[in-house]
Amino acid sequence: METAVLKVIYMKKINVVLLEDDSIDRLKIEIMLSNTESSEYEIILIETFNTLESLLLYLEHQIKEIDVIVSDIFINNKAKGLKLLKELSNSDVPVILTTSSHDTVIYNEAKSIRRVQYLIKPFHKLTLQSSIILAFEDSEKRKLHYEADTKFLFLKSNLNQNDRTKLNDIIFIEAEGNYCYIHTQDKKYVLKKSLTRLISEDLDKHFFRTHHKFAVNRNYIKLLRSRTLLLTNNVDLPIGVSFKQAIKEYASLHSIPQ
Repeated sequence: METAVLKVIYMKKINVVLLEDDSIDRLKIEIMLSNTESSEYEIILIETFNTLESLLLYLEHQIKEIDVIVSDIFINNKAKGLKLLKELSNSDVPVILTTSSHDTVIYNEAKSIRRVQYLIKPFHKLTLQSSIILAFEDSEKRKLHYEADTKFLFLKSNLNQNDRTKLNDIIFIEAEGNYCYIHTQDKKYVLKKSLTRLISEDLDKHFFRTHHKFAVNRNYIKLLRSRTLLLTNNVDLPIGVSFKQAIKEYASLHSIPQ
């Protein structure tokens, strides 16, 4: 009896939200998650949504309470799951995409946006639960990685050497197709990875996008101008039209001079 009590006390809770517009599939997933087949975790489905808009509105206020998002790719026959990935490009909340489609183009596009797990319907209860637990554990490991002050990337220099580069030393990043040019005070590195994936998978909260081709470390921002950000190394980064309002709000929140 005491062992059972201790087991309950030390089970970790994984809060999950679901985006699914098919009522039958939504019910199946709710049933799959109603009883966690794990001695270590308890999966709790805290909210379900049938539109991307309602989910995004919820995330604006509750994202810190969420451990994993499970989303169908196609909502009302549109690839809203891909749009969700793009909306979460600056978030570290893991996403599991579900679909009955075997379209490799959709699969590759999802993978190019950010780190994501992918489940083809129909899937088994244990498949879904193990995917959620794996996504949660991976997210927790990444958090510990940051908290341990090991925030760095291995980057290849022009001399073909792998440098251990701290995130704090990165000033800004410039994208060119599937490559990123990473600028520090002394060096410029090239990394074969899209800017979207780099932000979502490797960088921390100090980095944000200013343009579809640029991201910046906020620690190096000197001044916010009407169309550019002036950095401490006197580089002017362009501000994309679609990023302008978000950057202005970000600047106000973090006391960046304007």
